[in-house]
Amino acid sequence: MNWFLIAGIVAGILLVDLCVRLYFARFVLRIFESPLPLHVAPARIDDDAERIEFQTTGGLTLRGSLHWPSDGPPRGLIVFCPELNGCHWSATSYCTGPLREGIAVLAFDFRNHGESEHEPGYVPLHWLTDRELSDVKAAVRYARSRGDLKDLPMGMMGVSRGAGAALAVAARDRDIRRVAVEGAFSTSALHLFYAERWASMYVPPWVQRCFPRWHVRWTLALSRLLSSIRRRCRYPSLENRLPRLRRRPVLMIAGKQDSYVPYAISQQLAKRIGGEECELWLVPTAKHNRARGVSPDRYDAKVGAFFAAMLPASERRPRLEEEPVESRPAEQVVTTGQR
Repeated sequence: MNWFLIAGIVAGILLVDLCVRLYFARFVLRIFESPLPLHVAPARIDDDAERIEFQTTGGLTLRGSLHWPSDGPPRGLIVFCPELNGCHWSATSYCTGPLREGIAVLAFDFRNHGESEHEPGYVPLHWLTDRELSDVKAAVRYARSRGDLKDLPMGMMGVSRGAGAALAVAARDRDIRRVAVEGAFSTSALHLFYAERWASMYVPPWVQRCFPRWHVRWTLALSRLLSSIRRRCRYPSLENRLPRLRRRPVLMIAGKQDSYVPYAISQQLAKRIGGEECELWLVPTAKHNRARGVSPDRYDAKVGAFFAAMLPASERRPRLEEEPVESRPAEQVVTTGQR
């Protein structure tokens, strides 16, 4: 047997495969780096909030607001991470429930957003990068540096891209007790969804059928690598971090009418977390990041109760018995654990 011939054939096949991957990665890269036409709801400015600023990596200053409960000292703290093109004032909507429970909310603008400073050459997209993770970590450090906040039980809440940032940072920080997110997604899962949705624009169907899904996933990973080199950033893998949240309470909220992030991706992330503490709340008529608009009272009560549970029992506020889940036609609650 001529081993040199076999080695040459194998090398030739691998070279052709690499060329095919690079060829298709060019088209995938174009899709990957195209911004989504996301619409951000207007935010209400809270004149009573404390304006804050702190440093993040690269010597940049991030700015935001600290919202205090209206009826006394805070019993807990939430770090709020807004969506792409969102601002720190959006916390006044998403975090109304926790504020009513006596929990303070620290919200900030990511770099290159709103009132925060800009990093030259960095163009934020809907994909989570190492820059957003650094900014969230900086917000947590700032909270722990303040004498009036450092001893409070801490949770995190995030929306869309901010949801991924909250999950990723909380997974590595054991002192963050609870995480609530809406419209969460991982880069690899959403990238695959859009690649399959738009593939027919670039590749004939018969060509698509020639490649197994694992081959497509590898090609997408190659395009992300090329993008990270072009953009000089890193796309963290959220899936690898999620299992670390298995023993902490996580509330995931998803709209079943979400055309940007299908709720099946939220289901995948919830399964990745696993355990009995992860709850997925599906809101049938809600679009992307619009669950509160469908049912604001239910949203505020649910999110408020979720974060109130991290407080000592003596500091929790009494509330009316909740309506049974089965009688709520506008929502579906799923737990990933086996009870």
